[in-house]
This record gives sequence, structure tokens and C-alpha cells, in this order.
Amino acid sequence: MCRAFMYLGQTLSFHDLLYKTDASLVKQAYDPRYMRGIQNLGGFGMAVWSQQFLVPAEPMVFRSITLPFYDKNLENIAAKIKGECVLAHVRGLSYEGEQVSGDNIVSQQNVHPFMFEGTNVVMAHNGTLSHLDSLKAALSAEIKPQYFSQIKGSTDTEWLYALFLSRLPSLAPTLREMIEAVFESFDILRIIRGDNGIDFFSPLNFFITDGQKLIATRYVIDYGHYLPGILDAHLDYHSLWYTLGEAYTGIDEHYEMRGYPLKNSIIVSSEPLTIDPSSWIRIPEYSLLAAERNGDTLDIQMYDIDL
Repeated sequence: MCRAFMYLGQTLSFHDLLYKTDASLVKQAYDPRYMRGIQNLGGFGMAVWSQQFLVPAEPMVFRSITLPFYDKNLENIAAKIKGECVLAHVRGLSYEGEQVSGDNIVSQQNVHPFMFEGTNVVMAHNGTLSHLDSLKAALSAEIKPQYFSQIKGSTDTEWLYALFLSRLPSLAPTLREMIEAVFESFDILRIIRGDNGIDFFSPLNFFITDGQKLIATRYVIDYGHYLPGILDAHLDYHSLWYTLGEAYTGIDEHYEMRGYPLKNSIIVSSEPLTIDPSSWIRIPEYSLLAAERNGDTLDIQMYDIDL
């Protein structure tokens, strides 16, 4: 299981988010509290939006195969940046005996999040689209050429990202259009998998943002259909949490979202960024959470995802 989080809200030091909390994403990379058994050794990446950048609408994308808890460059960069939105991801690897699947190859091309040329929408993924090789021919027909040509790595997430982008009607989609693109992508995946006789469970926790709005899904296709010998860590429904309030603040390691029920800032995360989860809410299974800026506040919506 990978780990990821998105933040959208008031200007915040990303060093606080990545390092300071007692269950920060960097700490989760080597000591996760939820769904243990997957090694988060496949690299770290983040996309950051800040009004301090020369072009605030364009994110700074940082991706590295260096483990984040050893990466002094990452720590130095994070200590110098404040911003209003970030998507960060540590990539998990699972091994079957001595065989490593193509999706587990460690390379910078496979590090999340992904951002193709021609779009400002960024995506990361926690989960696995099973039997990807059997689906590639059918998926190729559903992906626009300008996105298909940018698939460079071996991870399933790039294919899922290209499929999602191909459902968007424009380069500057509305939140509603992004939500519909996610739903359409899931529909296509269900149909293609059925046509190919694939019913092995596939977690699809998406993290999508363009710096002004975000979407997160907690979803599994064919939940409960397993193959013998699968790792126990894959048997659970991948977790997803959020916390909402005025501002995410703290002292030392004691951070929390303060000021609820104000809706100025939100964090969506694979697992809480604090050991104490009392200020965090678990996102229900088969759900999509969406958030969008509306002046100084956020509009938050939750949708059911069809099975």
C-alpha cells in the first residue's frame, strides 16, 4: 500500500506537513500504522502550488527514488516552501517470492504524482489495477493519443491517469467535469475487466488536484475476489481519511486541524498524519470526496460510487 495526502487551504509550511507531525508522511514511509506489510521503498513525489511561485497556477513537481527519510534535498526544499495546495506520495512495493512485477520497478518514471504535458491536473494512486497487461489493448482504445504517447513507465497509475485525462472535456475542467471523468473511468474499467474475464480485486484510491480543487476516491473493483497467496496487507479495504477546519497548526509534533466547523482547509490522507485520530474522519467505502475553493472557504461534497 502506498501512502499519500492532499492539502488544500490556507498558506502552510510543507515542512510541517511532511516532517513535523508524529505520524507524518515521511514517518509513514518506514513506520506506517495502518495496513502494515508493504514496503514504501519505491520513491517519493509531490506537486506543490504556491502564490509565491512565478506562475502560481503551475505546480512545482518533485519526484525522486531516494527514500524521503534520507533525502536532505527534499527536507531543505520543504523547509523553504509555503503554499496553498500539495499532493505528496510515497510509493509502496509488494513482492511475491523473488519475483518483482513490472509495477514494482523502482525508477523515477514510476514515482507519483503524474502530470502530463498539456494539463495542470495532477494524480497519484494508492492501489493496484490487477492484470494490467491483459487490459492494455482495450485501454489503449479509450485513451487519447496525446496522453497515450506520454505513458513512459511501467506503473498502472500512468494508465489510469491517462484514462481519466481522456474523459475530461477541456484543459481547464470544472470540478463537476473532473468528478464525471472519474465515474466514467471506473465504468470503463468495469466493462473492460468484465470483457476480459478479470474479477480479481483492484483498489483504486485516487488523489487528484489542480491546485484549486481536489478529488479523492475510496473504491475497490470486485472487492473480496482474491487469489491464493496474496499478501495480508492487500486483503483490507485501503484506508482514506480527512480532517477539515480553519487551519492546520501545532507545536512540536502535536498538530491538528483547528477551527472546525469553519471550512478553510482540508487534508485527505491514506492514514491520519497524527497518532491521535480524534480530529480525523474516515471516508466511507465506495465514496468520492470533492473539495473546491470558494473565496476563502472550501465547498466540500461527498458522493457514492456505483459498484
